[in-house]
Amino acid sequence: MMVLVGFLVQWMMPLFFILSAMSSAFVLSRRSTGRYLGDRVKRLLVPFLLGTFVVLIPVQVWIERVTHGDYDGGFWSFYPHYFDGWYAFGGNFAWMGLHLWYLQMLFLFSVLTVPLFRILLKATSVLTSLSRLASWPGGILLLSLPLILCEWYVNQFRETIGMRDFGGWSLLSYLVFFLLGFVLATDDAWRKAGERHRHLALAVGALLIGPEVSWAWAKTGYFDNYLVSNISHALNAWCWLVAILGYASRHLTQTNRFLQYGNEAVLPFYVLHQTIIGEEALLQLAKVGETPDVLVGCTGGGSNFGGLSFPFLREKLAGRMNPTIRCVEPASCPSLTRGEYRYDFGDTGQLTPLVKMHTLGHTFVPDPIHAGGLRYHGMAPLVSHIYELGLIEAESIHQTECFAAAIQFAKSEGIVPAPEPTHAIAAAIREALRCKESGEEKVILTALCGHGHLDLASYEQYLAGQLVDYDYPEEKIAAAMEQVPVLG
Repeated sequence: MMVLVGFLVQWMMPLFFILSAMSSAFVLSRRSTGRYLGDRVKRLLVPFLLGTFVVLIPVQVWIERVTHGDYDGGFWSFYPHYFDGWYAFGGNFAWMGLHLWYLQMLFLFSVLTVPLFRILLKATSVLTSLSRLASWPGGILLLSLPLILCEWYVNQFRETIGMRDFGGWSLLSYLVFFLLGFVLATDDAWRKAGERHRHLALAVGALLIGPEVSWAWAKTGYFDNYLVSNISHALNAWCWLVAILGYASRHLTQTNRFLQYGNEAVLPFYVLHQTIIGEEALLQLAKVGETPDVLVGCTGGGSNFGGLSFPFLREKLAGRMNPTIRCVEPASCPSLTRGEYRYDFGDTGQLTPLVKMHTLGHTFVPDPIHAGGLRYHGMAPLVSHIYELGLIEAESIHQTECFAAAIQFAKSEGIVPAPEPTHAIAAAIREALRCKESGEEKVILTALCGHGHLDLASYEQYLAGQLVDYDYPEEKIAAAMEQVPVLG
C-alpha cells in the first residue's frame, strides 16, 4: 500500500493543478478578467468558505475531538469553540479547510497569476520562443527544470514553505505545476510533443519510481541531503505527467460510436441515477394503496424532477396509472417555458459536447434572485425530450409565491425547505386550491429535495418585504440565443 501511495502522490495532485491551469488559459483567452475572477469566486471561494466555516470542516473537527475524547458535547455547543486556536497548532480552527485546501490554493493561484497570464497571452513572441523547446528531442522534459529548482529551494525550509502536508508536495511546488499547466495550454506544439515523447517519459518515470517509493531511500535520508534527490523527485513526477497527458492526447481524443454516445449520455445518466427517488415514492404510495393524480417537481437542470417523475412516467406509459406530470421552474430562469429546443453547450466555457435541450443560451447569466436557485441555462435532454413529446407539462412561478409557500409548508410540516423545492411546493398548493374550489379529490405528489438552513437570510429578506418578483427579459434571452451554435 505504501508503494502505491508513493507512486500516486508523484502526479495525482499536480495533475489537478495542471489541468486547472489549462482551463484557466482557455477561459482567459475568451473572457474578460472580471468574468474570470467572478467565476473563480463562485466556483472556488464560496464552496471553500461554506465548507470551512459552516457545512463540512466544523463537523469533521467536532467528530475528531469527540472520538479522541477531547470533547463530550453536541455539535452546536462545540461550534463556538471551533474558532479556538489554529488546527495545525493543536486548536480547532482549520483555516485551510483540511481536505478543502485544494479549493483555497487553486483560488489564490488563479488570482495571483492573472496579471502574469494576461501579459503572456499578449506577449505571443515569448510564448512562441518557449514553445520551440517542444520541437527539441526530449524538449518537453526540460520543463521539469523550474520544478527541480523549486524542489531544491523548498527543501531548505522543511518546516515552513517546504512542508509536504498537502498531497505530498509543497504549496510552492504546486504553484510551479500551475504555471507549467498554463504554458502547456498556450501552444499546440506542447500537446504534440507530449504525444511524441510519451514512451520516453513513461520509461524514465518507471526507472525513477523505484527509488522514490523505496523505504531504503527514506530511511537513509539520501534523498534529503543531495541535489540528486531533488532532480529525481521532480523529474520523476514530470515524466509521469507527460506520459499521462501524452497517452491521453493520443488515445482518448479519437471519435468513435462509443465515445460519442458516452459524451451525449453524461447528462442523461446523471438524471437516471436519481430515479431511486421515484422508485421509493412508488413503494411508499403502494403501501397506502394510492396512485398520484398530479405529480409536481422543481426543475432546474432536471435531475431531481427526472428522479421523481421518470418511474411514474414509466407506469403511465404502461397504462397502470395516469398522473398529470408537471415541471415547475423559476420565472427568473424559464428554460422550459421560454427557452428554445436546440443544440447547445452544457456549460458557459463551451467544454461539454453539444446536446439537444431547451436552453436560454450557454451565455445566460441569471439575475441574483434567490428563489431562482434553479438557475441552470438549459434543461436535461431527457426532460426536454419528453416535454416536446407532450408527456409532461411545465409552468414557471415567481419567487415571492415560492417563499410564501415555503412559510406555509414550514408552519404545517415543521421543515424549512430550500428555495429550490419551494417551486414544487407552490405548484402543489396551487393544485390543492383548485381542488378545493372544484370539490375534486386528488392525490398530489411532490418531493422535498433540500432544507433551508443555509437560506435563512433570504427568508429574512422575504419576511422584511425586500424580495421582488422578476421576469427574465425577452431581449436578454434573444441576446444569449445569438451565441448558440447553429447546426446544419
